[in-house]
Amino acid sequence: MIASANIPKKGLKFMQMRRLILSLFLEDIGRIGPSVSHNIESLEVLHFLRQDRKEIALICRVTPKNPALKAKLFLGGVDQVQLLDHSPDGGSTYFVKTKPRSKFNSALLKGLGGYLMEPFEVRHGKVRMTFVGNLTQTRSFLHKMDKTGVPYKIISLEDPKFSPNSPLNRLTEKQRRVLITAYKLGYYHMPKKMSAREVAGKLGMRNSTFSIHRIKAERRLIAAVIGE
Repeated sequence: MIASANIPKKGLKFMQMRRLILSLFLEDIGRIGPSVSHNIESLEVLHFLRQDRKEIALICRVTPKNPALKAKLFLGGVDQVQLLDHSPDGGSTYFVKTKPRSKFNSALLKGLGGYLMEPFEVRHGKVRMTFVGNLTQTRSFLHKMDKTGVPYKIISLEDPKFSPNSPLNRLTEKQRRVLITAYKLGYYHMPKKMSAREVAGKLGMRNSTFSIHRIKAERRLIAAVIGE
C-alpha cells in the first residue's frame, strides 16, 4: 500500500510539523517492531521515555486476557519489565525497556528523525500508532512503511496544535475531536450553551456515541492529571 502518495503536496511545505496516526493489524506488528502477545486484551503507551537506535523505554498500561498470567508471558521479547502499579480491574502499569530489534525500527530511530508518541495502543486485534515529524520525516516514515509490505490505514494526518507533553496526547483522535468540539460549542459552560444531543448532532453521531467517547476522554484526562 503506497499511502505516502495520499499526502497532498500543495501547501504542506509551509507547515512545520505533522502528526500521523496509522492503524494496522496486531498480527503484522512483529514485522516492523517488537511483537505484541495475543494474550493482551489491551495495551496503551502512557509515556515514551526514550527512543533512539540503542534503546526504547516507555511506561505502558496493560490488561491481559488472563489476569493470572505473569508479565513475561504477555510482555515477552523485552529486556526489562518492572511493575509500577496494579489496578483492581486487572490492568497494570509497567516500565518497559528494550533494544530496537527489527531493521525497520533501527532505520527509523537512526536516520529518519521524528518520533513515536501517544496515542500508541493495541485494542481488539489492531494497533494504533502515532508518528510526529516534519513533512520530510513524515513522508520518509510512510515510505519505510510501504517498503515493509505491511498493510496499514492512515487515520489522520494533521498539524499538531498542542505540546507533545499535553494530556490530550493520551486521547484517540475521535476522543480529542469530541472533547474539543464540545468545549468550543459551550457544552462545558455553566450554564451549558449546548446540550449533549445538540453537540452530537454537530458531530454527526448519536447522543449515546457522543457520551461514550466523552466519558472515555474525560476519564483519560483525569487519570493524566492525578498521575495514574
